Formats: sequence, structure tokens, C-alpha cells
Amino acid sequence: MTPMIPAHVPDEPPLAYADSFDIPVLFRNGPAARPGKQWRTAEHKAWSATDGVPKADGWYAPTTTWREIIKPATEVGRDITPHLQNQPQYAHGELVARVAPLYAYLGAHPFEHQPPVPGATGQRLTLNPVYAYGTERTAKSAAAYRLGMTMTDWVCRSLLGLGQTQHLELGGPIPALSATFKDPKRKLPEMLVYLALRSASASQLRTVPVPADRTSRHRRHGPTTPLEKDDPTAPMPCSRCGCRAMGGRRRR
Repeated sequence: MTPMIPAHVPDEPPLAYADSFDIPVLFRNGPAARPGKQWRTAEHKAWSATDGVPKADGWYAPTTTWREIIKPATEVGRDITPHLQNQPQYAHGELVARVAPLYAYLGAHPFEHQPPVPGATGQRLTLNPVYAYGTERTAKSAAAYRLGMTMTDWVCRSLLGLGQTQHLELGGPIPALSATFKDPKRKLPEMLVYLALRSASASQLRTVPVPADRTSRHRRHGPTTPLEKDDPTAPMPCSRCGCRAMGGRRRR
């Protein structure tokens, strides 16, 4: 029998544009060890960078809305304007594909910062019962990719004030390397290139995320935005449906 959401879990509407969340962000301006699960217990500060870049390393809790999460999902990797102008029906279909996994698998749950963070909403994003109970591994991987791209764009543009992001596999911003990026036989760097020369200072550009360590999958530099999905989160109830944040999913 295919696993489904248990009958006792109440049905709930999807997230709405006005819903707001505190996103845990770790800012590091240089090499550092993997943070592990510090984001669950570390003291967070309000995001108060006036120029898009915090003055000190550490954990921050910037607040955003569901609208501001969906927007980068539609824009990450390329400028969508030409597609909407030239092939609007195809463009609309792609937009649905980009945002559907976020609507399908994400929810919210209450979270209280200790000590309190000024201006915090007291909510964080979490994986919902659809993901926890009724989603196969391949779909989870696809959703993780889409969420990762979305949050990368959100960090770069909403927090750091950078310009349009561009997928390297589309050719990248450096003409001399275009053929390399498009060669399917070669591995792509695990990162995005951020075209921000018109909007970012040199000090901002050095804070952009750099390639992850492909052997360990650990990101070493720049902002990190974890989602509520680790073991300490599992016992926490979802604010919308009363279920556990991860649905009691077992880890092997």
C-alpha cells in the first residue's frame, strides 16, 4: 500500500502570499567548519545590514514573506521577461513547474528564539505532511533542488542586494568559458554565478556563496539557509495542521 497522510492529520490550505517567516541564515566571511545543527540552538540576531552585508559573522533571522519566496522561485537562473513576452503559454507552464513543489511540500511551524530576536515573526518554514508521508525519494530530490535554487536566489537578491542570477549550465557570464559550461561531459561547479556588477560593491561580491566541497557536500563560505528538517525538529508540531514537522520520519 502506498504511504499516505494519516487520517488524523487535519487538512489545511497552502501557504498564502502574506504569510511571514524567520529564515535562519549563517553568515561567514571566510573558511569555517561545518555548522552542524547550530542553527536550531544558536543565538540569532536581527538582519540589520543596511548595505546588504552584515558587519559580523554569525546567525541571523531575517524575516520574509511567502510572496518573497515564490518570486525568486520564478526568477532564479535567468531573466524570465523575454519568455513571457515571446512565448507566454510556455513561460506560464514553466512557472507552474517551478512553484508547484514549494506549494506542495512546505508549511510553517512556530519557533521561539532564545533570546528573542527583535521583529521576529515566530514562524519558520518546515516540510509538511505531504512530504513527510506521501512523497517518494525521487520527488523529494527534485523538490530539494527547486528549494535550494529558490533560497539561493532569495539570499543573493533579497538579502545581499545583488543582481540577476544565472545558471552556469546556460553558458555562464564569461564568454571564454561558455563551451566548458555547456559541455555535458564536464562537471559543473556546484554554484550559481551572480551577475551583480551594476548593483554590488567589491565588498559585497566577496561574500557571494562559493562552490561547495563536492566530496563532503559541505558549504564552506557565505550564507547558509537551513530548512527545518533535522531530528531536533521532528517532535515540533506544525502550526497549521498539528502534525509533527517531519511526520516522525525515520532516518536510516
